[in-house]
Amino acid sequence: MFLSCKNVPPPVMVTNGKYTLIDSAGKPNKFAVDDDTSRFAWYPVYYIGKTQLTYYIPYQPLTARTHQKVDSNMAVGHLSAQHINIFVDTSLHVANENIFVHTVYEEGAPASKPPKKFIDSINYYKAYPVFFTNMCDSILWLGNSNYVNFVVREAKDEKGNWQRIETLGDGPACGFMARNLFLPAHQVLIAKLILNSGSFKTECRLRIRAGQNYIYSNAFVDHIDKSVFRPFKRVY
Repeated sequence: MFLSCKNVPPPVMVTNGKYTLIDSAGKPNKFAVDDDTSRFAWYPVYYIGKTQLTYYIPYQPLTARTHQKVDSNMAVGHLSAQHINIFVDTSLHVANENIFVHTVYEEGAPASKPPKKFIDSINYYKAYPVFFTNMCDSILWLGNSNYVNFVVREAKDEKGNWQRIETLGDGPACGFMARNLFLPAHQVLIAKLILNSGSFKTECRLRIRAGQNYIYSNAFVDHIDKSVFRPFKRVY
């Protein structure tokens, strides 16, 4: 199947009595395979805006160019527990689409002609929505492009100690303000956290650095692989 001919699944509505998410990615059908090779922090962003009773979650993450353009004269607040709240909503299950494709280059075609992409498989991984709430009067910088790239996951090891199990990705480093990921004052950002199918059931949490300290999300349960407990060369 051509990538451009892919069918879009019907949206799924999930609610917890406080708010409703209409998830355009459809119904999740499996857990992600968790191992040492997949431990890159990746939290794609699907919504930035005001608090709502009903959130429409698009089929794909927001593109970098759809972010609110921010006046360079606006004050950027510093991250602190008083300014931002991170909440993993375990009462709702959403889907995160992962498409595996292969590319075919036409022999003799001009360089200007793009190659054809064919779908090998599509997985709709089970995920939790993650709410990042800006509680201050300034904008907050949370990364670049279309994912929150200042957040990593921690998990409790067999001894009950919290250990970092993810490394930061090397997202786009473009310096233009329109490409930076800003969360406006008193607004919310919704990302997705993919759940795993490892053999070790444990508590996890998200963390983001705030100066010399960290801000943590609420704890949630996931099934990870023990191989993810390893030292990291890059500290954040």
